[in-house]
Amino acid sequence: MISSTRRAVIVLAGMCLSHSGDILPLALGADKTEEELAAIRSTVFRKACTSVVQVNTTTALGVESGCGFFVDGAGLLATVLSTVEESEKIVVGYGGRQFNARLLAVDPATRVALLKLDNVNASPGVELGRSHLLEVGDYVFAVNHATDVIEQCLTGRLSGREKDFRGSTFATSMLRVNIVGAGDDSFGAPVLDRDGKVCGVLLLKMHEQHGTAVSYVLPVEVVHKVLRDYHKNGKVEQSWLGLGMEAGTTSPEIKMLKPESPASTAGLQIGDIVCRIGERKVREYQDVVDACFYLTAGESVNFDVLRGLREVRVMVVPIALAERPEVPTTQQGPEGTKAGETGGEE
Repeated sequence: MISSTRRAVIVLAGMCLSHSGDILPLALGADKTEEELAAIRSTVFRKACTSVVQVNTTTALGVESGCGFFVDGAGLLATVLSTVEESEKIVVGYGGRQFNARLLAVDPATRVALLKLDNVNASPGVELGRSHLLEVGDYVFAVNHATDVIEQCLTGRLSGREKDFRGSTFATSMLRVNIVGAGDDSFGAPVLDRDGKVCGVLLLKMHEQHGTAVSYVLPVEVVHKVLRDYHKNGKVEQSWLGLGMEAGTTSPEIKMLKPESPASTAGLQIGDIVCRIGERKVREYQDVVDACFYLTAGESVNFDVLRGLREVRVMVVPIALAERPEVPTTQQGPEGTKAGETGGEE
C-alpha cells in the first residue's frame, strides 16, 4: 500500500511550475458553538454520505486506496489519482458491493480523474459549488467512504490559499485547510461547505502547523474544468496561448509572444499589463497562471489589458498544448533568456 504522504507529495509535486508564491496567514472567522457545528455537520453529512465511494487503484506503484464521489446520477465519479499513467485496475466500493470502473479522463496537471460505473443504481451525486466563495475561517467538512457513521465527517476550517509547494508554483492555487482526522483512506474525499456543496477535493494531511493538522485541498473549480473539457473534447488537455511573463513578478506584464500563437494573432502585445482574464481579476503572475489553467481549448476568452494609458479588450481563443506550433519566440527575456522558458509561458 502506498503511504498517504508519499502519494500526496507525488500529486503536489506534479502540479508545480517553477517559483515561489505567497502563503496567507492563519486567520479564523467567527466560532460556532458545539451545538451549531453539530447541526451543520449533520446536515452536510446527510447530503453527501450516499455519494462518497471507496476507490482502489492498482498501478505500477502498488495498490492505492482512497475516495471518490458521484457528480451525477449516471455513475460518473470524480477522484484523484497519484499518476496519469494507465491504471491496471480500478475498483470502486459502493453500497456494500465492488464495481470495476472505467477511467474516462484525467487532468495531467492535478490528477483529478473521471471514472464511470456502468449498470449501477448510483446516487444523484453531490452538488458542485465554488471555492472562491469561501473566506478564511469558514468551516468545511470532508466525508470519506465510511459513510455509515457521522464520525467520518471531518470538520476543519479554511486557513488560507497556497500558491506553491517547496518553492515551486502550483498549476492552480490550493486551499489550505486545518482539518483533523484525515487518514490514508481520505485521499480524494470531497470537501464541502456548510451548504453541503463540494468546494474542494482532499489531498491529505501534509504537515503539522501550530499543533494543527494542515491539509492541501484542490479547489472544486478543477473538477468543473475536467467535466467541461471531457464533455467538450472527450479528454482533458492543457490549453496554450503562446505568451510569457517573468515568473514571480508582481506586475503581470507580457514579456514574450510566440509568432502564430493565439495570443499574438488575437492582438495582444509585448508590454501589455493583464488586468482580467474572463471573469478572473489579475494582479500578479500567479493570477495569470490560475486563470490560464482553467481555460478550455477552442473556447474564446476576453483579456482586459492596460496598454500604455488605455484599457484594451482582446478576445483570444486558446488551442490545445499539443497543437502549438514549433516556432521561435519574438522577444528575448533578461540576459538573453527567453521569457517563459522556466514556467512563465502560458
